Amino acid sequence: TDWMINPLDEYALEAALQLKTATGGTVSVISLGNQKEILKKCVALGADAVCQVEPLSNPTDHVTRAKALALAAKALAPEATL
Repeated sequence: TDWMINPLDEYALEAALQLKTATGGTVSVISLGNQKEILKKCVALGADAVCQVEPLSNPTDHVTRAKALALAAKALAPEATL
């Protein structure tokens, strides 16, 4: 199966990569769910780090999803303020 990056996520990745080029920073990508092929594409496009958060047992629990994504972000960028 040929996985595709969501168009809005692809625009965000492109903008992040442009900022990386302009500032010398890094780009990290977080995926909620089983998207290993998409994460590989993000690395191929220039992302420096990726993190896959496992799917939750209750996908409609938005608070738990937000907490899981925040923990992943903190793991990728411990210096960031959340």
